[in-house]
Amino acid sequence: MVKDHSAADKKLKAIAAKENLQLPQTLDPEHEALVTKLQSLKGKDFDSAYINAMAKGHDKAVALFESASQQTQMPGELKQFAASTLPTLAEHQEMARSLHEK
Repeated sequence: MVKDHSAADKKLKAIAAKENLQLPQTLDPEHEALVTKLQSLKGKDFDSAYINAMAKGHDKAVALFESASQQTQMPGELKQFAASTLPTLAEHQEMARSLHEK
C-alpha cells in the first residue's frame, strides 16, 4: 500500500506542477486529529483504530476519485490520473474492508 500511495503521490505532484496547481503541504484538521489519536494508542486499540480509519479513508478516496474521473471541467491529465488510480484504490479499499470486518 505504501508503494502504491508513494507512486500516486509522485504522479500527482508532477501533474500539479505541470498544471500550476498548489497541493496542500500539511494535513487538514481531520487527519491531524487522527494522527494525534493514533499516536496515543497501542496494541489492539491502535490496530482497531488504524484499520477503521483505513476503511473509512479508502471509502472516501474511491468516491472522490470516481467523481474526479468524471468531471468535465477537470484538466485532462488530472482526470486521467483519477481514472487510472481508481483500480488500485478500490483494491486497497477491499483490503481495508476485509481487515475491518475481522
